[in-house]
Amino acid sequence: MLKIFEKWLGKETAPVIGEQAAEEPPEEDTQYALDFLHELTRLEHELHGSGDPNQIAMGALKSGCDFYQAEWCGILDVDMDVGVFTPLWWYTPMESDRTTELFREFEFAENFPRWVDALQNNFAIAVPDVETIRETDPDEYESYKRLEVKAVIGAPYMKRSLGFVAVKNPKRYKDRWEYLQMLSYVVVAEVNERKLMERANIMVPPEQLLSHKDVLIKLFGNMEIYTYKGMMREDELKSPKGCRVLVYLLLNRHRCLPSRELVDALWPEDESDNAVNNVRTLLYRLRQRTEPLMGEQSLIETTSNGYQINKDLNITMDCVQFEEYCVAAEKVSGIESKIELLKKAVMLYRGSLFASAATEAWLLPYETRFHLKYISTMEELLGLIDKTENHSELYQYSVMALAIEQTNVGFWYWNIHALYANGSSGMAKRELESAKDVLTPEDYQALLERLKQK
Repeated sequence: MLKIFEKWLGKETAPVIGEQAAEEPPEEDTQYALDFLHELTRLEHELHGSGDPNQIAMGALKSGCDFYQAEWCGILDVDMDVGVFTPLWWYTPMESDRTTELFREFEFAENFPRWVDALQNNFAIAVPDVETIRETDPDEYESYKRLEVKAVIGAPYMKRSLGFVAVKNPKRYKDRWEYLQMLSYVVVAEVNERKLMERANIMVPPEQLLSHKDVLIKLFGNMEIYTYKGMMREDELKSPKGCRVLVYLLLNRHRCLPSRELVDALWPEDESDNAVNNVRTLLYRLRQRTEPLMGEQSLIETTSNGYQINKDLNITMDCVQFEEYCVAAEKVSGIESKIELLKKAVMLYRGSLFASAATEAWLLPYETRFHLKYISTMEELLGLIDKTENHSELYQYSVMALAIEQTNVGFWYWNIHALYANGSSGMAKRELESAKDVLTPEDYQALLERLKQK
């Protein structure tokens, strides 16, 4: 512990922007060390034994506010590929929390080049008085003014996730970053835990699944099955062929299908009687795997005429919801209502329908239909968002669209247009270079022409 304090409380300090920090007298160093130890001890006592990532993170952020007597302490998650900073968690002792009002949904890293440099080189950054950078860094200064920042300190974290723990408007220790750096070690573990839980969806069923008859099945991307008991992914079923039978039955859920039709549709090259008999084996194994989710009920019923999806279940499918939102959007006239419905639709689309079989002949017509519908729906949404002049949101949705389809000229257009409209011309030029790498020469030229017309 003494060695840690010798490092944190010694001469190593964060780069201070503006005036060079005066050397503190020994008694102030002593008081800093005492406050540091007192707050660290209090934090450890408060959070000892807690396993809740939110509670631990919020406790650490409150501690940051208390230690620095700051107006705000929060986690800024950084995506270097996209080039944005996003507030993830934060705490403020102020009566009114204006974080979402002042801090746009994300900030462009381009406006904070020294913060990017600090993250890439793993050092803390301190701005004791933002007025000292008015002339040298006008973009950063203007961002601070919009965010009502008078002073700020940021300490990076870089273990799997990237970001900063930052305090806004500290009243004391404005150029001392060590306690904030200590908090970053605590916070990064909780950030990673949260992201892991979000990716894994660990046994947390969606809110609409209230009874044993409710089932949600996601087919966009990799298949996932949800019941009120939890969820199961496609790979956990350990039966690629069984999953194909299930998906084919889901896409033809109002029909009862004999084994021969299933084989002819899924494996037309296999004409043997053994293939027909294997369908029964596949469905048996599928039922065994899904039993922890389904209990005594089964997803698939066996009848004298073949197999069908259990009619007693209330099954919701993301691809069906997607089409329903698209149809509903066509029927409304108000731009805001239409935007909200289109947003709900595109958020459901996670990629190719049943991606593991998307190129197979039996699925290709469905996959093509949904993919084209997604493109037209997203293009319509981007155009409507542009009419509202919410260019930050326009950029956000264009990034989502390009993650699905990189060769779409329209998606690149809205992405680059949003950046120019937000004043991020440097980032827009880099995105234009990226577009050149993935588009055909003809499509790239069409993109340039479209940008000129705006």
